[in-house]
Amino acid sequence: MPDEVIPSTDGIRFTYETDGAGALILVDAVPVSMTAFPSDDLDPDLAPFRGFWFELRDAGGALLWRHVTQHPLRGTVEIYSDEQPGLLDDDVGAPVASVAIPALAGADTVALMGSPAAEPDGEVVELLTHRFEAFVV
Repeated sequence: MPDEVIPSTDGIRFTYETDGAGALILVDAVPVSMTAFPSDDLDPDLAPFRGFWFELRDAGGALLWRHVTQHPLRGTVEIYSDEQPGLLDDDVGAPVASVAIPALAGADTVALMGSPAAEPDGEVVELLTHRFEAFVV
């Protein structure tokens, strides 16, 4: 796992939204010049995870990069207080989310991993996978 920020490089900004049934769909993929977040830990012994993250995989399925984050399209927000932290419904949740993923050697597939919207505390599954490629305009 890199400890530093990956130097400015080419990448792709992927934009997602939900369909009427709550499933994630890819709506845009644009090449960008950026400074990427370093990868979160790729150690397979840390699985199974809870939460939500993006993965970049090579053609054989090996992890190249992982970014753990709050589910970008789930309709809840985390609330912290002096008492127990919790989740509240977010009735103004953004219907669109974007992430910039670095163009690493061997990059082939992007996977969005997390619990299904209908089961926020359920097991983590692949919510969406797609090729690591920009749309041709």
